[in-house]
Amino acid sequence: DGIRDIGVTGVQTCALPDLIEMMNQYSAVKYMDFNLNFTVPRPERLDFNAQTTLYRIVQEMTNNTLKYADATKVDLAISVISKNLVMKYRDNGKGFSMENIKLGVGLKSINSRVKFYNGEVELKSSPNNGVNFIIQIPLDNLLKK
Repeated sequence: DGIRDIGVTGVQTCALPDLIEMMNQYSAVKYMDFNLNFTVPRPERLDFNAQTTLYRIVQEMTNNTLKYADATKVDLAISVISKNLVMKYRDNGKGFSMENIKLGVGLKSINSRVKFYNGEVELKSSPNNGVNFIIQIPLDNLLKK
């Protein structure tokens, strides 16, 4: 219910139901377990473009997991902490060495979308330890004006 309070589940205002459906379809095809956890205590509503951006970020992370990770599990949590929208995404895939990371189109897209809202992306990975994204965006930058 918390994520509904900020407008991220309205069928006509956001694609999150589509994202959940996409994850369920991938789950059936790839035998992957997707866990979604939304904890958003404040009742503000997000701007439509911000909602779309968040959807695209999660979509890109999920696509990278499906293409490269050979993961069996993905955890996604979205919450509000200290006036920031915090998105935590983790998979249990094969991971990669951060020393040899090449920013492909997907990672560049995630970074540019987050930077547009003056947010920060933290990416951690190592071989055989999956991928862990922590994205923080000031909530005020995402709200309807």
